Amino acid sequence: KSPQSERPSTITMSTTKFAKPQRHFSIALLEEHSFVIGLTVRLILMYALPRLMDDGLLLQGVRYTDIDYDVFTDAAEHIAHGRSPYARHTYRYTPFLAKFLALPLDHKLDGNGFSFQSSLLSTKYFGKFLFCIADAICGYIIALLRRRQRASSSSDTQQPSQTQQPLQK
Repeated sequence: KSPQSERPSTITMSTTKFAKPQRHFSIALLEEHSFVIGLTVRLILMYALPRLMDDGLLLQGVRYTDIDYDVFTDAAEHIAHGRSPYARHTYRYTPFLAKFLALPLDHKLDGNGFSFQSSLLSTKYFGKFLFCIADAICGYIIALLRRRQRASSSSDTQQPSQTQQPLQK
C-alpha cells in the first residue's frame, strides 16, 4: 500500500487560524480618527506656536500670528466698546466677524467672577480657536465630498451606461 492510502478518510482542520495580514494599528487609527487627530494637533499648535514665536521665545522678530488677526481683534474691541469696527482704519471685513470675536469681551465677568481673560478662550485665542474649528469643518466637508465623488466615479466605471450602444462594424 502507498503511504497516501494509509491516511484516515476524514480530514481534520488545524486549530491554528491564519489571519489576513492587517495594516499597522497606528495607520488604521489615523484613518479612522483623522478629523479628531488633525483638529487636536491644530489646536495644540494654535496655542503653542504663538507663545513661542510671538513672544520671542523661539525666534526674535518673527511672528507666527498674521497681522490680519490683530485687525480682527482690534475691531472686536471696538464693537465691545460700542464703536464701529470700521474705526480700525484697516478693517475691511464683515461687522458680523468683529461681533462674533467680541463675545469674550462682552462677557468678561459672569456672576461667579469667572474671567474669560484668564482662560484659554481669551480674546488672544478665541478667534484662533474659532478659525481652527471652521477650518477643520471645511476640511471635513471637502474630504466627504471627495469620498462621494470617488464612490460615484468608481460605480460609473464598473457599470456601463444603458444608453450606450455597442459599436457596429
